[in-house]
Amino acid sequence: MGASLAQALKPGGRLVVVEFPPVPEIATGEGRVGGREVHGVTAATVVSELNEASLELVRIVPGWNNEGFYAVLMRKPTRSAR
Repeated sequence: MGASLAQALKPGGRLVVVEFPPVPEIATGEGRVGGREVHGVTAATVVSELNEASLELVRIVPGWNNEGFYAVLMRKPTRSAR
């Protein structure tokens, strides 16, 4: 999905992902509860996956709202690294 998002952006284009982390008390691993998928992902995972798609981190906003959400702002480089 990250590659598709990166491809859709113009050079210098920005992408904001608003998400919430997994609940640590019930998650037995990244995004899993008792072997089942649950919602939520860490900001570090979002950044890592979008970095793999060649997007650059602009900033993380940890307190996006009062419900525990965060925002990750990424951007597509203005020119490709060669």
